[in-house]
Amino acid sequence: MTKEKAKTKYKVRILEASEAELWDDFVDRSQNGTLFHKYGWMKAAEKQSNTHFYPLVCEKDGEGIISAFPVFIMKKMFLKLLFSPPPGCAIPYLGPVFSFSSNKEHRIETDLFNTVEAYELFIKSNYKPDYEYLLTSFYDVRIFKWLGYKVEPSYTYRLLLNECCDTIYSNFNKNIRNKIKKIQSSHEVEIKSVGLNSTERLLNDIKQRYMELDRYFKPGKDYLGDLIEIYGDDNLNLYECIVDGQYQTSFITIEYKNNVKFWLGGVHSNRITNGIIETIHWNNIVNASKRTFDYYERVGANTRHLCENKSRYGLKPVIYFTVEKWSNTGKIFYNIYQKYLEKRQAKENHA
Repeated sequence: MTKEKAKTKYKVRILEASEAELWDDFVDRSQNGTLFHKYGWMKAAEKQSNTHFYPLVCEKDGEGIISAFPVFIMKKMFLKLLFSPPPGCAIPYLGPVFSFSSNKEHRIETDLFNTVEAYELFIKSNYKPDYEYLLTSFYDVRIFKWLGYKVEPSYTYRLLLNECCDTIYSNFNKNIRNKIKKIQSSHEVEIKSVGLNSTERLLNDIKQRYMELDRYFKPGKDYLGDLIEIYGDDNLNLYECIVDGQYQTSFITIEYKNNVKFWLGGVHSNRITNGIIETIHWNNIVNASKRTFDYYERVGANTRHLCENKSRYGLKPVIYFTVEKWSNTGKIFYNIYQKYLEKRQAKENHA
């Protein structure tokens, strides 16, 4: 069989809305699918980001769907932009997901490389993006490099739960352990599950913290409300922490497949009792370990001053990848914009 004939075995199409269950079933059994990839989450993200969601799938002759790729298209000025994940949705990584039937490396790589090539051809033919931006946790990104994409490593933090809680606790930094002990001996702590009505309090906490850091938090109440309504029973959990009868902070965890993710919230403020954030993470780790999850993830390990704190819990950095590509037109506008930012920064520095 010729190389060209082999490639015709891999066909990309847009999944119909009526096939949403098929999409979710595939994400559930895929190697790198996350709750962020589920169809309901993608539709909520489409509304939040003001983009257009295209649920692409790649089918292989005789096997059906072997990959799903959520892409989001946005037009900005003269440019057409493609994202996965879309901006402003607090999704740490997305990109294509895969499920290959063979255990043989040669066949896996053949399926992977031909699938990504099929996606690129479909995207180029149908959308003609000036810029593509992917964040993918799939480990093998060589084909993107070979196709001319810029690939850079990014990181998140995970704690393996393959040891008993006493051993995990002993690996915490001494200062972390002391804070937890002090809270446990001196305060009454309640971490309770709450419903949709508490999303506004969570968002107010986060937005206030972002304002202090001169940043803007984009996800809104409707977006979080939609997600909790869809996934709140099984996967998405909103909690409030109460200490000695007083509200301290809110946070959201995600439970899916073999892991628990600390997703949003748990922000520091003047009202928070010293040691509460540490106690919250320890409580989450104990609960995840007792329920036989494989690891606990604190999303994000790309900001140096935040990493110093997170590593004190014994969490280890785990890699994912930023994948980017510009068209010739997009590159021109990008360079112009970069020069504008440099001039503005220089002006501000001399003000």
